[in-house]
Amino acid sequence: MGGGAAAAIGVVFVATGTDWGRDYLRRTIEGGVAASLAPGVKLRIGRLDGALGGAWTVDSVTLTDAVGATVFSASRVSAEPQLTEFARGVIHLGTVTIDGPYVRLAQDARGAWNVASLAAPPTPAAPRGTPRRIVVDSVEVRNGRVDVTTPDSNPALAPVRRRV
Repeated sequence: MGGGAAAAIGVVFVATGTDWGRDYLRRTIEGGVAASLAPGVKLRIGRLDGALGGAWTVDSVTLTDAVGATVFSASRVSAEPQLTEFARGVIHLGTVTIDGPYVRLAQDARGAWNVASLAAPPTPAAPRGTPRRIVVDSVEVRNGRVDVTTPDSNPALAPVRRRV
């Protein structure tokens, strides 16, 4: 094995096999996602646990809108990624399990939904390398809750809250 390959394996081990490396990976993911979010929208990922070639678990995930209201949260998210196509730019997550998700969908009086303002507006970007594809075979949701709030046709009344 050449020196470059050994160094790459060492970097991958540190990134996935130590608390420092997993925390660095967590912060890198948060930062990468932040670039595609609207100003003020924040993604927070809790403790990331896992190792190369095995299952990965995040103990909490929260997405808040620009005013700090929770739009999505989950107590735990897990996946068992397959790295066979990683070199070709494919992140294959297999089955993703989401425990205790909460989704808040709110529509204002103009008909706009809160989730419509989460992503950053498109900007012309300098060409970068081939973007990575994320493949998910299936999603399992356990003990989830979705709150949908819509304005009433009579504005003198408070918004109607529905649980699905």
